[in-house]
Amino acid sequence: MKSTGRHSKVAPAQTLKEDSERRDFTFNSVYINLEGEVFDFYSGVKDFYENHLRFIFNPIDQIQQDYLRALRYIRFLSLFKNTKTRNEDIDAILLLSKNIFDFVKEKKISQELKKIKDMPFSLNSLNFLKKHQELKDFLQFI
Repeated sequence: MKSTGRHSKVAPAQTLKEDSERRDFTFNSVYINLEGEVFDFYSGVKDFYENHLRFIFNPIDQIQQDYLRALRYIRFLSLFKNTKTRNEDIDAILLLSKNIFDFVKEKKISQELKKIKDMPFSLNSLNFLKKHQELKDFLQFI
């Protein structure tokens, strides 16, 4: 995969494992086949049941491959009532947040953040944005 912060050229995956390596969060990398067999390479099912939101790999690398992932993370904070997070994921989002406007079009930012309103615990994301000075500019999109 070749990536420039948002625009990637991706070759088709040859295996589920290879495809899972392109996903952002552990619970987004779970697969099930027609026989009901589950393929969970990164403990995504466990993370989902434990309300744990985490990037699969190094969060700085993950975000730099596609800055929309930082916004998706912020939205998914509202998936669970008491979302569990890792400091390294939060630190990466805060560190790289200043680059989001350089790599993601405002229309796409708006589309992603407007979805927060439809999340079960939307106050989680709103409070997160309000809490962190680096992210307050994103409040205008909700």
